[in-house]
Parts: sequence; structure tokens; C-alpha cells
Amino acid sequence: MNMALLLTFDELKDHGVLLSRRQLDRLEANGKFPRRVLISEWRVGWVAAEVDEWVASKIRARSTDAGALGSDTGKSRSRRRAASRASATSTGSR
Repeated sequence: MNMALLLTFDELKDHGVLLSRRQLDRLEANGKFPRRVLISEWRVGWVAAEVDEWVASKIRARSTDAGALGSDTGKSRSRRRAASRASATSTGSR
């Protein structure tokens, strides 16, 4: 028989989940993170296989994310904003 393993919040870090409780709550509420399992009145856990699959899906998605960090623009966000403002100022003053 294959037993499902439940992870506590602290154990999530060992499985690659480095998010706060608040962020996990948000993701879970939006269906973007595996749902917790009620273990007792004051204790919850997450199914390890579901968490591991979620982490794997994030790894797979990194090659298809448009606009992710490391884009080929060669400029930081603050430099792009400054360039955008300078462009808007020069075109708006005419």
C-alpha cells in the first residue's frame, strides 16, 4: 500500500516552497496551490506529491514565461522606467 505523506508548513521549505503563510493562503484561495488537508482542529498539512508536482510545474513554466526576469532587454526595470519617462517628457513638451 502506498501511503500519502502530509507536510507541515515548516516541511514545505524542504520541498522547495519558500513562500509565506499569507502568500500560500492567497495562492490556495485562487486555486494556484494544492489545497491543505485538515489533520486536526489546529493542524493542517499538504499532500507531498501534490506539492512536489506544483514545484515541478513552476520549474517547467520558467522557460515559457514571457517577461520574466532575465529578459533580453539588457536594462533594469528602473532604467526602462527612466527611459520611458524621458521619452514621454521629450514628446510631451512639443
